[in-house]
Amino acid sequence: MAELAGTHEVAGKAIVAGLQTIIIQGFTFDGKGPQTDLRLVQGSDAGNPAAILLVLEQRPYANEFLLVRIPASVGPGAADSLAVYCAETGETYGVSKFQ
Repeated sequence: MAELAGTHEVAGKAIVAGLQTIIIQGFTFDGKGPQTDLRLVQGSDAGNPAAILLVLEQRPYANEFLLVRIPASVGPGAADSLAVYCAETGETYGVSKFQ
C-alpha cells in the first residue's frame, strides 16, 4: 500500500491487488498543467520510470477509483514507489513508497 500526497492536490491510496494490478482509491488531482502520468519508479527517481501505468486526462479528478495494470516486463524489485509525474516540466507532483 502507498498513500499518495503532493502538489496539485494529489491524493489517494494505492493498493497492490495482485502481481499485475494496482487499485487507487480516492484519487484526487487538480488536472492543471501539461500532460501528467502515473508511473512506477525506484525511490524518488521519477524521471526514469520502471513503467508508465496511465497517462492522466487533463481534467480534475475528485476521489476517483483507478484500476491500472502493471506490465509483465516490470519484474520484482524493479520499482518500489508510485509517482504522479509531468515529463514536460520534470516535476513530481507526488510520490509514495509501497509499504
